[in-house]
Amino acid sequence: MSLMGIDIGTSGCKVLVVSLDGRIIAQAGASYTVHENGEDRYELDPREVWQKIQSCIRSCNSSCEKDPVEALSFSTQGEAVVPVDSRMKPLSPAPVSADLRGFRYVGELAHKFGEKVLKEITGQQMDPIHSIFKIKWWSEQQQQIFNKCWKYCCFDTFVYLCLGLPPVTDRSMAARMMLYDITRDTWSEPLMAYLGIDAGKLPEIIPSGVEVGKLSKDVSHDLGFSICPTVISGGHDQPCAAFGNGMVDEGISYSIGTTECISVIRKQVDVDTPENERPTYPHVIPERMVTLVGSQTGTRFFNWLGGLLFDRNSSRFPQHLEDFYDLIRAVPSSLKTSVIILPHMFGGSSHYANPHAKAHMSGFSHESKAEDFIKAAMEGITIEQYLGFEKFLHLSGLKESEAPIIATGGGVRFENWVAIKADIFHRPFQLMATHEAGCIGAAMLAGIGIHTFSTPTEAVDAYVEKTQLIQPNESMKSYYDNKIEHFDELYHSVNELKHRR
Repeated sequence: MSLMGIDIGTSGCKVLVVSLDGRIIAQAGASYTVHENGEDRYELDPREVWQKIQSCIRSCNSSCEKDPVEALSFSTQGEAVVPVDSRMKPLSPAPVSADLRGFRYVGELAHKFGEKVLKEITGQQMDPIHSIFKIKWWSEQQQQIFNKCWKYCCFDTFVYLCLGLPPVTDRSMAARMMLYDITRDTWSEPLMAYLGIDAGKLPEIIPSGVEVGKLSKDVSHDLGFSICPTVISGGHDQPCAAFGNGMVDEGISYSIGTTECISVIRKQVDVDTPENERPTYPHVIPERMVTLVGSQTGTRFFNWLGGLLFDRNSSRFPQHLEDFYDLIRAVPSSLKTSVIILPHMFGGSSHYANPHAKAHMSGFSHESKAEDFIKAAMEGITIEQYLGFEKFLHLSGLKESEAPIIATGGGVRFENWVAIKADIFHRPFQLMATHEAGCIGAAMLAGIGIHTFSTPTEAVDAYVEKTQLIQPNESMKSYYDNKIEHFDELYHSVNELKHRR
């Protein structure tokens, strides 16, 4: 027997099948297109996402004859929302987290309820990424969709429906919609009233790691399962990845992917505290909370740059892109450069809370080389996360720890970038045996749901393995102390100038 973990990301999906003793049996991945329309709108086609998930599941099942999948679960991107009709068909493309169409309603909601009250209810930061603002946009700008909508689904719920299962979601995913009352464990009546909907328009909320249902024989056969597996509720991708990195009670996980996110896992905390400036909501493990420090810019910066340098329509584009990635890997982590890049291709991070911030580059000359710009980009993305993390530590009163930060996600494949992060944070970064922590976390939740593992710790002992520990380079400390200060000064000077204009 085996367990399947499925990660539904912003730019692609991944599927991993793991034996009960932790051996990876099969894995598959596929990308899909994030459609842009030039008006701060970024959307996914739900049908394409589902097609790619099906393809990856079938690919993995073709290698699992000796170890059939007994249960599966999901690690899912947050905020992206799919309105479906009574036949469970999508009524619209799904706006993802980077989509800013609902920005105008952020101030309106804050004025109506007050930011403090909203934080007490939802645990979330006032940010246009959340599903509530996308739904509000439909209610005012596309009333036909709003009126026809039977259920507003994040991608976990949408896939459950595609699998012939009931429309449910877990607490961590519900929280990212900014409609969930995290203290009452229910959808918020005042926030639903603000949208003009009732709980019938939203999925039922259940804990992570519990049974959603069994796949029918027809669905199982279509997807290549040799037995009818049990589907177990999963979680938001960031806490799922933290669990996949072994974080049950506490710890810090740094996800280096399309976007970047630091997840701080702690025991139950009061969300009505200063650090709730950062999103704080239920972990996938009971009686634990996760606090996020996030940025919309991660490896997507380099995907954009690679696409700019090479013709995306060329049949050789993937090969060109791999050549570019090799160039990135060749940049020494010890390189010191005067170039500073504000990497705001998709707005500022949660630290600056400025979704309209634009990218900016400074400090270059005719002597600057390609490696200077690449190094500055890796630094800029990381420095912004460092500033947000340090502010969180200050507000929360948490003491600085010498415990390693666990690195995860596709960006870990750039080992020099992880070394740069260790230098900037001035603390060790721990690499894991597998980079697909979201899939591992989902697989462990699947095992908990069918009682293969009696506790989360038992699942971690079976599935989580540490490898290389990357220590900070002491000789880079003064360089980064200076660079971090200049990065922050540059941000404020650029944005003050734009504000004056």
